[in-house]
Amino acid sequence: MIQDFRLANCQFVFSIHEKMGTLPKEKASLLWDEDFKEALRSESCRISREVCSGCPLFQSCTFALMYETEQLQAKKTHPLFPVVPPLAWSFPPEKKTSYLEGEKFAFGLTLFGSGIGHLAVLLKSLQTFLGSMPRGRRTGAFLQEARLNNPFSGLRCSLFSPSSGEAVQKKFDKAVITGSQIEEWAARQPPAQRFSLKFQTPLLLQLEEEKLRRPAFQVVLRALLRRISLLYYQYHGLKELDLDYGKYLGDAARVEIIRDQTRFVSWEQFPGRSSRPEGIIGEVHYEGSAAEYAPILKLGEFTNLGAGSTFGLGRYSLRIIHLKAF
Repeated sequence: MIQDFRLANCQFVFSIHEKMGTLPKEKASLLWDEDFKEALRSESCRISREVCSGCPLFQSCTFALMYETEQLQAKKTHPLFPVVPPLAWSFPPEKKTSYLEGEKFAFGLTLFGSGIGHLAVLLKSLQTFLGSMPRGRRTGAFLQEARLNNPFSGLRCSLFSPSSGEAVQKKFDKAVITGSQIEEWAARQPPAQRFSLKFQTPLLLQLEEEKLRRPAFQVVLRALLRRISLLYYQYHGLKELDLDYGKYLGDAARVEIIRDQTRFVSWEQFPGRSSRPEGIIGEVHYEGSAAEYAPILKLGEFTNLGAGSTFGLGRYSLRIIHLKAF
């Protein structure tokens, strides 16, 4: 079903090199900082244009894929399929804003299919924004480590040399996660009729113009399948998932909520954004065949889900619950 999916799971570790470094409460807001956007625009541009309008490389531009999806959508030959950026950020849940010298903070980025080719530009932009050397201009931070992690094979691959401050130029195909590895992981799980999803950042879904307040499994799965299908089609050679969507979603209607510990929250407004991040967070427990949905749900841990999924919202973790026999 998802065997041809490819994703690069990256982690960036920064270290504070001033007596006191400052970061925003919600780390995802860093992506809307004008200095980061300018760093990304500068690193993305190959022909040094002052304006993006009319650029012949616009449709393959890293900056455009993150921040100009509406313009990309207007240029598409098939406008019914929305442009989905080939990436998903993930940030730690910690709310601290002040960091002492020597403290570290980390966040992640996952790139999908052909979108993996944007990694070098994004890495360099982070170095420029936060500071690659000990006196970074924003936080007094410098990039200490950048690596690819493959939790299914156990392989790790360094992307950055702290001594030179430069990206490591080498192939890292072996550390790329494949859909086959996710399916093999799912097949190894013992049979279970219960599982849970824990939403770590707000999940916002719309259901008939109403904001989702209770995470009915069929609704969550439908939104996740749409996101995964778009990522697969746009960045894996225009392929479609080999899946009977009607049957799959029909079966999902029989999965029931047995415990709902979620709540609807609204975060502080990010600078540069017109609306607050909002949605449900917390854990929801379901009863139904975990094996049937495990591959898609496990992949969703990397893609995020719902509004703002590219920028770290709608992040969740899957837990398959094995009941002990008495």
